[in-house]
Amino acid sequence: MTLRELPSNVAHLWYVDPDTIDDWYLLAAYHSIMAREEAQQQARFRFPAGRKEYLVTRALVRSVLSAYAPVLPKDWQFVRNKHGRPEVSGPPGAPRLRFNLSNTRGLIICLVAQDRELGADVEDIQRTGETVAIADRFFSPLETAELLRQPSYRQRD
Repeated sequence: MTLRELPSNVAHLWYVDPDTIDDWYLLAAYHSIMAREEAQQQARFRFPAGRKEYLVTRALVRSVLSAYAPVLPKDWQFVRNKHGRPEVSGPPGAPRLRFNLSNTRGLIICLVAQDRELGADVEDIQRTGETVAIADRFFSPLETAELLRQPSYRQRD
């Protein structure tokens, strides 16, 4: 297996549309690489779309991490950090890869880098609701100030 190179000053973005994946064999393969706790969490989703999105998300992060390290997708181990986000905890000797996941209807992303904090977010731009008013809860002060400097008709974009 050829591993991808990930320089320390670079982050790679991977994405998938879970709605395009309907091959039962592929979905079964995704399920086979999940940890028991992940499978239990997936089973708690009430609706099939949520179960599938969770499954594809876990397969995406495990496959992406394995593109950069000689670790099988099923062998990655995770813990939740103080914010509840998953991060790599093993296997022992694995490189210090960091990742961030985000999803919205029809899109799941995984941002990955080496040994550095990172974050990414995706939103459905067709979704109704006031997003600009809550920006200061999720953006840095610099990002919020830049958003509010935009003309009002551009702020939601």
